[in-house]
Amino acid sequence: MKPHTKKILLLLFIFSVALILRFYKLGVIPDGLQQDESSIGYNAYSILLTGKDEHGVFLPQNFQAFGEYKLPGYIYASVVPIAVFGLNPFAIRFVSAVSGFLSVVVVFFLTKTLIHFFRRDPTVNESRLEEYLPYITAFLVAINPSHLQFSRAAFEVMLANFLILSAVLLFLKGVKKSGRFIFFFSAVFFSLSIYTYNIARIFVPLLVIALFIVFWKDFFSRRKSSLFIFALAFLICLVPFAVGVLTKGGADSTIGTLIFSSAKVQAPLLEFRSYFIDVPTILNKLLFNSWILTFWQYLQNVAANLSIPFFFIKGSGNGIDGIGTTGQWYLFELPLVVFGLFRLWKEKSKGATIVLFWILSLVFISGFTREPPQATRTFFLIFPVTLCSGLGLLQVVRRIIAMRNNYLQRVVTGVSVAVVVYFVFLYFASYYYRFPIYFAKNWRTGDRDVALFIKAQQGNYDKILIDEKSGFMYTSLLTYLPLSPLEFQKSALWKKEDSEGFTHPVSFGKYLIKDIDWTKDLTPKTLIVTTVSNKPVEMETVETISYPLRPVVINVGQEIMQFPTKDDAYVLVDTENLH
Repeated sequence: MKPHTKKILLLLFIFSVALILRFYKLGVIPDGLQQDESSIGYNAYSILLTGKDEHGVFLPQNFQAFGEYKLPGYIYASVVPIAVFGLNPFAIRFVSAVSGFLSVVVVFFLTKTLIHFFRRDPTVNESRLEEYLPYITAFLVAINPSHLQFSRAAFEVMLANFLILSAVLLFLKGVKKSGRFIFFFSAVFFSLSIYTYNIARIFVPLLVIALFIVFWKDFFSRRKSSLFIFALAFLICLVPFAVGVLTKGGADSTIGTLIFSSAKVQAPLLEFRSYFIDVPTILNKLLFNSWILTFWQYLQNVAANLSIPFFFIKGSGNGIDGIGTTGQWYLFELPLVVFGLFRLWKEKSKGATIVLFWILSLVFISGFTREPPQATRTFFLIFPVTLCSGLGLLQVVRRIIAMRNNYLQRVVTGVSVAVVVYFVFLYFASYYYRFPIYFAKNWRTGDRDVALFIKAQQGNYDKILIDEKSGFMYTSLLTYLPLSPLEFQKSALWKKEDSEGFTHPVSFGKYLIKDIDWTKDLTPKTLIVTTVSNKPVEMETVETISYPLRPVVINVGQEIMQFPTKDDAYVLVDTENLH
């Protein structure tokens, strides 16, 4: 078989793995829809049928949703798959899955293009091993735990990541080939990413500036008109963004996230400062003012964004952007990333400069946000860090090939392969078996089952009361029924926004969300959705909604006890059974 044919087959294998891992059981695992997914899906569904969001705003740039104001990119992109497949988990996650798969494709070609800029002398041929760097990097992204996690649920950052990778690829292609239209599409992709995820608002302009600085001579050694085309396209595409920033839900939507404006961050700093109230005023203002304390918090955040346990061992444990048993990268990649970073630092080429800037800028940008490290806000690190992992792997392979002792070479290779296989197997076993059960609450499987019960039985009731204290998410009901967007827009009455701007409907159609008054709300033909702890003991339930059966293992002294358990999510009370 010819080497060229082998490479094509290898590439097809990598792309097939990426496609299968992102679409296999996409609508089933994760099991359920977490609240952002149901909100994104229903707003896209509402746009499809009425041209308005759930609040009745025509083609909004900033979707109010719960009050956090979502950016429009993913929602508008989801209109097409929802139109084709209907309003269901598969359709809602389709954009993420496609973006994840296409990102792997782009990573291959982007890495292949970057190799051109790694060498100080572009006329020197690549080494035999270096030719496989694009394949290695694409494969590592294809099986990357964080990339898979975000590919298999509705995450705006996945679409934004694909757009940024594509924009950089087109920019570098334009530098090599002097294509005016290539620069035009690069500018469009960069601009679209800004409409998709908040961190991109800061990261993309900085990345664009860095690209122009690094490739200044390459750019102007060819057609200078390309600069004008790029700048014009970029600015025109960002005109709506500039207008949207000034409207409600634009810039103010990030207030609760940034460390210098978040009350959650500033309150502990103020508490710390309060201990020094008796210190002379001049010293208090000089040493313990809010700027210095906030800067100190920023440095702590930056350090947190370099957390080895988070990125390579346990990852996020919230069950939404991680599964708690594997880092954002596999543990075996940690030494590879270190080797790769060292290689880039020594090389000091244009490609290395861009990759290092990519990493450092994101670490420092995400430091401005609260609660680090955070998988979503550092997600754009996936490509540059994995590229370093690929570079590190090449160095390890070179060292193994250079070994003169064949026995030692086989032992090292066998142990290395075994370690890699173990960590990859551990992730997939955890994801497909433990994750759907252990994190069922986070993905609101209880909300889904309540909604499906109501869908089947709603004709039997004149009124459906949802206990506000139960935590049931109204978007789950809207999505799984699904409720007519036009009917919802006309009938929804909204609760007053809280201090952070969050809100939810208090009623729509025959549905009411309120604190249940068990002496006044037991009217005929009413279904009440509540929890075991909120329901009076003497009242019977018509249905109990439980999370999946899961194992519990505890120790009593030195004795280990194991038993299965089911946690109740909601109980449904039928008032007809009470009369």
